[in-house]
Amino acid sequence: MHFRLTMEQLRRLLDDDRLNVRSEDEVLDIMEAWIDACDGRQDSRDKLLGAVRVDGLSAEKKSIFVAENRLQLLCQKSVRPPRDQLVMFGGWYGGRTHSRIDIYDEVNVEMHYPMLTLSVQMRKEWKPLCDLSLIHPIAYHGAVVLNDELYVIGGTDGENHYSTVMKMNMFGEWTEVAPMYETR
Repeated sequence: MHFRLTMEQLRRLLDDDRLNVRSEDEVLDIMEAWIDACDGRQDSRDKLLGAVRVDGLSAEKKSIFVAENRLQLLCQKSVRPPRDQLVMFGGWYGGRTHSRIDIYDEVNVEMHYPMLTLSVQMRKEWKPLCDLSLIHPIAYHGAVVLNDELYVIGGTDGENHYSTVMKMNMFGEWTEVAPMYETR
């Protein structure tokens, strides 16, 4: 249980970019539960608030800090990388198949991968993930990530039907692997 952690251990945990929370409201809840679990922890509240990222708080929670004139106690770091992302590979657009790779994200984040830097503003919309695209326009296909590689399986471009399996590595390089009708 996190109730046994010292204040420093909890602060380090709450500060970590890899903390898997939906919003900073959860960080506040964890912090408050830790404080309430043991007498004498109230003095740690302001130090722990420094791990709560203001941009990830709900409007309701943020307004409480504004009303209490305590917003400056919160962390000004950017929001944590999202724990879940919805990515679209190809599909139909404007009556035609396309080869774009798009991402839907509802938070303002910047993430760095070997093949891309991603910045998405808080607009809740589809954006191109990067300069990469599928090897050709395709729809009605399968896509899966396995061992940090993207596999695109089958599909159609509206005229041709494919049984191919294409694999993209983390550097954006595509290769064709054994087709679907061959035993793995």
